[in-house]
Amino acid sequence: MTSSSNRLANYSAIRRLARQARDAGASILFLPECCCFLGESAAESVAAASPLDDDEEHGNVVDYYRALAREFGLWLSLGGIQEKRDEVGGTPPSSVGEGGKKMHNTHVVLRDDGSTAGRYRKVHLFDFAAEGLHESRSTEPGDSLVVVPDAPCGEGEFDTSVSRKEAREKQGGTGNQSKSLPPSHLFPQNRPTERPKTGPLGLSICYDLRFPELYQRLRFEKEARVLAVPAAFTETTGRQGHWEVLLRARAIETQCAVVAAAQVGHHNEGGRRRSWGQAMIVDASGKVLAKMKSADDTTGEKEGGEGGDSDDDNVGIIVADLDAAAIEGVREKMPVAEHREAGRKVLGL
Repeated sequence: MTSSSNRLANYSAIRRLARQARDAGASILFLPECCCFLGESAAESVAAASPLDDDEEHGNVVDYYRALAREFGLWLSLGGIQEKRDEVGGTPPSSVGEGGKKMHNTHVVLRDDGSTAGRYRKVHLFDFAAEGLHESRSTEPGDSLVVVPDAPCGEGEFDTSVSRKEAREKQGGTGNQSKSLPPSHLFPQNRPTERPKTGPLGLSICYDLRFPELYQRLRFEKEARVLAVPAAFTETTGRQGHWEVLLRARAIETQCAVVAAAQVGHHNEGGRRRSWGQAMIVDASGKVLAKMKSADDTTGEKEGGEGGDSDDDNVGIIVADLDAAAIEGVREKMPVAEHREAGRKVLGL
């Protein structure tokens, strides 16, 4: 998607994507970093920050998305929200918010009943002077790893004589891949009565992608099976080929599936900020199951994509089933966890 500083427009876009995801039979919709708000300055972002109260008693931006999750019966991964903090940061007020306040960049996962399943505060902050981006001036890093144990990311049991797999095969697809399914409101057999539990789902945000130790710990300490990497990846580094290489590397080395929702294109009229796009789903062997086009790609078709309501071909959703058994099969064929532990013992780690 292409978020901006217009919260209502962002909500409307997310609502359209949620409807598409539901109609494609998805259990969870992954949204990119800054999905609810993407401003043109650090001060603007800090001013837009709101509290993320789990008790749901106080008004905040997440409340709108709790209602959306309930309405569509869909889990939501909100890939990066400006979370308000009361503490005062150490940078001058002129360069961040009023009084020098900072925020958290927070990844929030909501269940289909609107409750909070997990909340992760971005650890690695993106300071990239070449493009005038200094996230550490306005954002306080998080200090913990987060997994969502019961996240639904793949196939499960369905109340039907025609399974999702059979419906997909009728469309010409097989196995773990990205062929979109018939709309669930037209084909009720595609709507699960029990959510498939492919998690644990490990949470991260964008620049974290460059630090493999975070994902190693999510896999080998927290037992993640799927990794979420929502991003607003810059065009500069996207053109250098970093995005896909890093996503596939994280999948291969951890033997986890990777789901990477992405911002794409020019965000605010008259603004400088542009994102690379190319949202992607990668399986635990490093194979790309589905991929959207990048901001530079104006030809060809989305791979496994379902078109959006936007005139921009790069906006929309891609759909894939992440089968827990297939992920475990990759791990059984090459027991990296066992070999890693043996290596650590030899090295005295």
